[in-house]
Amino acid sequence: MKYALLLLFIPFANTPVRYRQLTWEDFRGRPNSNWAAVTHYEFEVTIINNGETITRQYAHALFNPSKSWARIKSERVLRHEQLHFCIAECFARQLRVGMDSDSLWIECYKVQDRYDLETNHSMDTVAQREWEHKIKL
Repeated sequence: MKYALLLLFIPFANTPVRYRQLTWEDFRGRPNSNWAAVTHYEFEVTIINNGETITRQYAHALFNPSKSWARIKSERVLRHEQLHFCIAECFARQLRVGMDSDSLWIECYKVQDRYDLETNHSMDTVAQREWEHKIKL
């Protein structure tokens, strides 16, 4: 007997958005810090099992509009937030090919933190461009 198991980490208040180019209209949440913007993403994992073994696994990064917000709406800030979503999708794609999910989530959050640190939250335009060249889908 085949069945599918859907794991969705943290429920959404709004319709989730699979990976695509974001616009400022996607950021519907209320600002709750002094940052310029926040991209809130989560992971959706679907596992198809034949009763004994996993036969297929799907994973996607999902953008959460109701928890994502912007105080400063500039092209520079939008590019920075888009790359946060892109990094999450890169890790979701690694999960699709069978990487261990526990270590993958931890690594994803570490890369996200390193991205913000190295780019100074997009203020370092040279570092921002370097990350944009490094992370592509």
